[in-house]
Amino acid sequence: NRAWGNSDHGIMLRTIQDAVVENNIVAGNARGFFIYDAEYNTLRGNLVVDNQVGMHVWAGSVRNVVEKNDFISNREQVKYVASKDEKWGAENGNHWSNYVGWDRNGDGHGDVAYEANDMVDRLSWRHPMVKLLLASPAIQTLRLIAQQFPLLRAPSIVDPKPRMRPEHSDWRNWLGKHYR
Repeated sequence: NRAWGNSDHGIMLRTIQDAVVENNIVAGNARGFFIYDAEYNTLRGNLVVDNQVGMHVWAGSVRNVVEKNDFISNREQVKYVASKDEKWGAENGNHWSNYVGWDRNGDGHGDVAYEANDMVDRLSWRHPMVKLLLASPAIQTLRLIAQQFPLLRAPSIVDPKPRMRPEHSDWRNWLGKHYR
């Protein structure tokens, strides 16, 4: 499937279990995937590119296997609303274009886990005007402090084996396919 240029979501998984959603292209939507009350599903091999929000995950959407997806150039990769971390990519990882880790041993996977959301992301959801300050030293300091002190850490999607390169070599073809 190809879902692009939608003013809301490209693909919605709502109150669904045991589904396999694979090899889709979701580009230029307000929300690429909207996942609500979805459990025990497999999302694999999807290209999620150039959306306002790559995946919006909430309402108990847990225990899903999310592997080998490419999250590229989304304004916000994942908007995750929950009370505890959710692990994605435990076996093969996902590619995150905003991952800033490294791969010392050259196995194609980052050596540091990827975390989709932090305290600053949560603040910007509640108070959108905070986005004006995202590049400021104060916000960068707040991110650093939140990493050092787990009390300030927000629940997040955690990918322990982020892939360094995308699976989809044609991802650039989907940039700019927005709803007009």
